[in-house]
Amino acid sequence: MGQEFRYYQCGDYFIPDIQLNPYKHKVLGKYGRMRREYLQEQNPMLLNDLILRDQLFLHLWEIDETAHCRVEKLMVELLKRNSMPNKATHQMAWVQHMNSLKAQAEGSFADVKEDMNFRRYLYRGKANALAESILLAMGRNINKLHCKIQTGRTGSYLFPLKRA
Repeated sequence: MGQEFRYYQCGDYFIPDIQLNPYKHKVLGKYGRMRREYLQEQNPMLLNDLILRDQLFLHLWEIDETAHCRVEKLMVELLKRNSMPNKATHQMAWVQHMNSLKAQAEGSFADVKEDMNFRRYLYRGKANALAESILLAMGRNINKLHCKIQTGRTGSYLFPLKRA
């Protein structure tokens, strides 16, 4: 690992003397906590490695910030497409509208993860991750269109249907 540990003896055992660096008090959001839970259940070796290298909090915080940014971008796009009620006069309708948009924004991540069995990016770097995200979104949209065509819920078609 590249780190030299000091050990102290406790009975017959040598225990590493590990000191963690203090961080400024930053609260992890929903996505950071979800990532930590995922690591605990699915990848405990990576979790232990991040803890020993003192990078767990930075990793969780980066995941949390990235996910929040993506949800915010989706929310802005959804707000452009769906006009919201006046907050001053229709407060409950506004809250309901915003909650439904947030569920839509978070739902697309869940669909890609669950339906398309997406677990991790294949390539490193922001440009490669963005390209892979765009490909995943295109695949998800094609899959949704296919399901709508199969169930007859399209309403209108891009091209006239050929009748046999």
